[in-house]
Amino acid sequence: MINREGYGNYDLHPYKEIKGYEGHALEGGCAVLAQLKAEEKAGKRVIVCDFYPGVDREEAAGLLKQLEPALLIDADACAVPEEELTAQWKDYLTDDRVFGVMCHK
Repeated sequence: MINREGYGNYDLHPYKEIKGYEGHALEGGCAVLAQLKAEEKAGKRVIVCDFYPGVDREEAAGLLKQLEPALLIDADACAVPEEELTAQWKDYLTDDRVFGVMCHK
């Protein structure tokens, strides 16, 4: 029997207050950009951004370009196309995307 007690209590807007770090979280690309500029130090630095699906990547790239980076790399542009990966792995892929091939030939 499946226990469904508590089902449906998913919080779409979770919130967790962390004491001692008030003012450390930023909201919005402009706020992040302003903070990065304020903390800019002489010398080299590396900034890595990882985005959730649905983030406007062009807007983010526009904001990042304002930092005048020596190099800006979009990892998605470096990815192997899905069709090519599927062709390379065809012997290992099955209709069962969870388990695939349990034991190769």
